[in-house]
Amino acid sequence: MSAAKLISPPNVGLFASMGRPTLAGPGAVIKDANSVPDRHFLSPGARNDNARHERNMSFRLTQDSPYGRAGELITLAVTPAQTSNQDTEIETWLGGYQNFGFIADLISPVILVDQEKAYRRDFSLLNTFEYVDPTVGRMGQINEIEHASSKVPYETVEYALSAFVHFASESEAVKSYDVKQAHAQMIAEKLMLAREIRVLGRLTDTNSWNTNNRLSITTNFKWDTGTTKNPRLDLQNRINASAQKITHILMNPTVLFWFLSDPGVISAMRQMYGDNAPPADVMTAAIGQEVTTINVLGLPPIVVAPAQRLNSSGVLEYILGDDVVLLSNPTSGTPNDGTRMASALTFRTRGRGGNGWTKNEYIPQSNRGGLEKGVMMEAGYKEIDFLPSNIVGGLLKDVLA
Repeated sequence: MSAAKLISPPNVGLFASMGRPTLAGPGAVIKDANSVPDRHFLSPGARNDNARHERNMSFRLTQDSPYGRAGELITLAVTPAQTSNQDTEIETWLGGYQNFGFIADLISPVILVDQEKAYRRDFSLLNTFEYVDPTVGRMGQINEIEHASSKVPYETVEYALSAFVHFASESEAVKSYDVKQAHAQMIAEKLMLAREIRVLGRLTDTNSWNTNNRLSITTNFKWDTGTTKNPRLDLQNRINASAQKITHILMNPTVLFWFLSDPGVISAMRQMYGDNAPPADVMTAAIGQEVTTINVLGLPPIVVAPAQRLNSSGVLEYILGDDVVLLSNPTSGTPNDGTRMASALTFRTRGRGGNGWTKNEYIPQSNRGGLEKGVMMEAGYKEIDFLPSNIVGGLLKDVLA
């Protein structure tokens, strides 16, 4: 039997309280003596400390020490922490976080295009809504009209992130931790987070909207503390101002909570549902913290936008702040017949893969990574998100105090 080695010199003060170590005689078998059962099998109420886990173990000294001469076998009362590796990683545990759900692709649908820079053609509002008198006298001249349209330029912007994964980090990780896959997932999620911030930032910018399609809620009309608040009227006025049918209303969970708590909204819901409780999806949407679409009060569907970000103070906050966005996005696809318009869209180039995403993976030709090297992972796309019309949809700004 091979001889056991003393892993680390025992603490003199500690072992003095355990009694004098005993030497194993010639030909003694090296084994655990008087071992204490594992802590998971201790009887109820038993103490769960190092003293209850001490057990006698035999060691062969590798050098002279106060406990004997090199080569001698000694028996010491030790704890598992002194004779085992306490730095191992649990292979069945991978803790982490997940955002609450992104809606950028819903509210600004991606349209794949071939050119990075080109033009789109928009038909004029006058073609549809301007009145022209068609009355003609018997000998009079017929009024002449002309179809109006314009070419609007667009240019995509590159958005991409990269990560360097050292080969050693892959080989040293536990089996459940796929380092390369984790970095690829993080790249994708951070790109989605950036897109969410970018799209919602544009939609909640007052400069993106026509004056008649936006309203900043003042003190007395705040949905949470206003003395003369009327959320239903605020929404109705913005619906009326939109040049196309509203298909979505965006709110974060907190705004939705105050909207559903408004006495006027409650009264209207009682008219619709009676004294019965509203449907479960309505009541849970404000606290579910996930992307949810609800129908209430005959309004266009309300989409809950729960995604969050860390602000400059390191505190989580909703990406869609205390604003309400009203959108009109055609449900029948990309506007391509001159009779449909959208509040928000995204042009994205097809890229090498044809699906809008471009991914690269290579070993950098540099000194990075030392001898063992590693792999560089890159992913991204070229896109531009925009509002085709500033009179389709609307914005309620700062609805909470």
